[in-house]
Amino acid sequence: MTKLLEAIPLFYYDVVAIGIYVAILFMIKKRNVQNKTKVLYLLSGISFVALLINNYCFYLDGWHWLTLLPFHLCYIGVIIIPLALLIKNTTLMDFAFYLCVPGAFAALILPSKDYIAEPFSLLTLSFFVFHFLNVAIPLLASRWGLYDPSPSFKKAIRVSLTGLVIAGMMHLLNLFLMSVTNLEINYFYTFIKYAAPTNPAFELLGSFIPYNYFYLWPGLLVLYGYMGFVFVMRSVSSYWKQTANITG
Repeated sequence: MTKLLEAIPLFYYDVVAIGIYVAILFMIKKRNVQNKTKVLYLLSGISFVALLINNYCFYLDGWHWLTLLPFHLCYIGVIIIPLALLIKNTTLMDFAFYLCVPGAFAALILPSKDYIAEPFSLLTLSFFVFHFLNVAIPLLASRWGLYDPSPSFKKAIRVSLTGLVIAGMMHLLNLFLMSVTNLEINYFYTFIKYAAPTNPAFELLGSFIPYNYFYLWPGLLVLYGYMGFVFVMRSVSSYWKQTANITG
């Protein structure tokens, strides 16, 4: 178990999260679309509160408010997911499903050292809640037929470019804010020297490409792998449904 916790520091949280996801999935399975949508809005509200608590914990720990603006990928996800559900915008949901979901999942599996050091603190609990919901809400929306994540080359290119442009804008914002303050500001983790010490994933990427911002680009391989996985799962599901209809 010790080795497992070293590999997956928040393993206990992960197990509980999987249980909660499965419970929600099956408890609400037979409800109508309106009720399912309300559940997703409720979960979005919980996610937003968890984000506020998380930032407040950092603020109490001495972090400057300029470093706590909602400009990280998972912070953005907390905001755009309910917005996408509200206005039924497929483009926003694509961003949430194909960027925020794998990003939040990676953060849960490889959390920063701030959370590993205090695994049962309010800081870590709030972090886990809104990252878990960033994964769960888009998946539930897809599972319940409220969003169609159909993979395509066009979608892969659009989501990739959107992610790169936003990360580039955040890098410019980091440069500007650091030029007018004495703060270490690293939205989207575009600076290797600030990101690498907090997380082994950033350290690994930085060792391959030692250039700020550009070192994040290989992360798009995760997006493509995830999109391929979704394609395979949907194809298998479609095949079994067709087989069941024929034999039935």
